[in-house]
Amino acid sequence: MRDMNKRSIPFYVDQLAKEGDTDLMRKYMEWMMEKRAATLTIEAYMRSVRNLNSYVRAHHDIVLDLTNVNRVTGAMVMGWYGTTRDLNDASRSLVGTALRSFFGFCEVAGYILKDPSKILPVLSRSDVPQPGSDEEIERAYSDAEMRNMLRCEPKWATNALMVAKALIVLIGGSALRIHEALQLDVKDILNAEHSVDVVRKGSNKPTCVEVAKPALLYLKEYVKLMKFEPNAPLFCARGGERRYERREALARVSRIQRACGLHTGLHSLRHTVVTNAVRIGGYAVGRDIAGHAVTHMTDRYAHSTSDERQRVLCEQGWMDVLPELTEKLKEKRMKRECVDTGA
Repeated sequence: MRDMNKRSIPFYVDQLAKEGDTDLMRKYMEWMMEKRAATLTIEAYMRSVRNLNSYVRAHHDIVLDLTNVNRVTGAMVMGWYGTTRDLNDASRSLVGTALRSFFGFCEVAGYILKDPSKILPVLSRSDVPQPGSDEEIERAYSDAEMRNMLRCEPKWATNALMVAKALIVLIGGSALRIHEALQLDVKDILNAEHSVDVVRKGSNKPTCVEVAKPALLYLKEYVKLMKFEPNAPLFCARGGERRYERREALARVSRIQRACGLHTGLHSLRHTVVTNAVRIGGYAVGRDIAGHAVTHMTDRYAHSTSDERQRVLCEQGWMDVLPELTEKLKEKRMKRECVDTGA
């Protein structure tokens, strides 16, 4: 999106806009594009704005459009912010940043006289769990818990179960964020030797992301078994017709986690990888695997190699279960092929 000109901005707004978006929301998206905001940032901010719009429409009969946005008060904003209390600190921090950005735009553009988002608390980065911290370790799964999730066989749809386990393996073997994992296609895995190209958070360009080789072998067997077309989404519903949405991915994996008696959440898998990476390979490797710019100022010049990241990813204790599970997938695929050919 960095190469866009002002003529192409309306086209990109049409691509990102959703049903129910008001003229004000579209103007806000145009403003962010003119500021060269990353596509993923725009999508994340708009998610918060749309949720706020749904809340004030349902509770106060107000729509965030050009004529009514000035009626939104700080109490209304805080009322909706209170509904996000179940989110982790990092997610709530993003919500607050998104609303401050939106109402800041409205104030500068003259649509409101007073910014109602100034009442929102500012979450310090020191309050957000950092890689290797006690809070991060508490949210991470142990090797035994990871093995239990992958060996779990709950009594529900086979294909949905395989998709959920493939998600666990991919995030657990790469530390990708949920939205980053869901953007991958089948061909990205089939063509991968030790890494995949992903547009990471805060960027508009694909970045090479290391994936543990045992995880890649498992995922390649998964796509062969599912018989997806190369251009199909890696995680999809209805036989490859539609890419999984975030909420669907969370729901599928949460069912496995609940069946194992574990706390739910796909992002906890990322915490697990980053915590293990810091413990095994140090902050530089952990930072690069997580896709962070820096861990702190003192190691801004530290870099890790592809071999180091691959070693750290493969040394996670739970990885030892993947060869066994990959072989089971292979056997299942061969049985299906025999049935299909009538042999």
